[in-house]
Amino acid sequence: MQMQGAGAAPRGLADTTLSVARNEGLRSFFRGATPALASAFIENSVVFAAHGALGRMLQPERSSGAESVALQCTQHALSGFCSATAICAPEVVKVRLQNSSKPMTGRAAWDVCVGLWRTDGVSGFFRGIVPLWGRDVPFYVVFFGAYEGFSSLCLTHLMPPGSTDLSGPMAFMCGGVAGSTSWAAVFPIDVIKSRQQAALGIPDTVFQTGRKVVAESGVAGLFRGVAPCVVRGFPANGALFLGVTMTQRLFRWYDNRGER
Repeated sequence: MQMQGAGAAPRGLADTTLSVARNEGLRSFFRGATPALASAFIENSVVFAAHGALGRMLQPERSSGAESVALQCTQHALSGFCSATAICAPEVVKVRLQNSSKPMTGRAAWDVCVGLWRTDGVSGFFRGIVPLWGRDVPFYVVFFGAYEGFSSLCLTHLMPPGSTDLSGPMAFMCGGVAGSTSWAAVFPIDVIKSRQQAALGIPDTVFQTGRKVVAESGVAGLFRGVAPCVVRGFPANGALFLGVTMTQRLFRWYDNRGER
């Protein structure tokens, strides 16, 4: 997420889009795309692998009532913790690139990495890890919980009786709603995370960064950019769960084929 400078007047999505296109060119919309793709690949691989492994360890489906809910929340939260830890380095590089005024070249990401290493060493690649945990732990509690809740409603009311799997469009819809809901819930801590990762010098604490944002822009500053993020969350996470659903079906088909 690219941040405006201190004291800058907030602009809407359309104004920001036109300004970036006029001043920096269409290529600027893909600033930080490579580390963003790396971050997304690592994040989704780690979070679903951790979620599956934790589900087998905790086995919340064998419990009932409050115990089952607690185990599910633990499963979702620990998955987010693992994912956040894994993606911190590419997140730092992505944020630095998106906030850079230098032209986008093939060396841009490399130069950011070298600069981080020279100034901060290994710790530079984990700048903002605390608010990143603070974002992803609750994010995935809401994300998986919302998806499971919406999926249950769809299976009960919108799918044919006896269905155990969502159709592709339903999986896309449930994933999209879950993604948008989750981003809306955690966006303020994402603003703080991005501010810390973009800052130079000794980083402030989470509370110091939050106070600075509020001092500069009011409480609304913690929600600057929430609309495009929530809008983006729908197709991105809808496609994610559609892919997961189709992959699971492919694996089940392959397993059943092998048993024949």
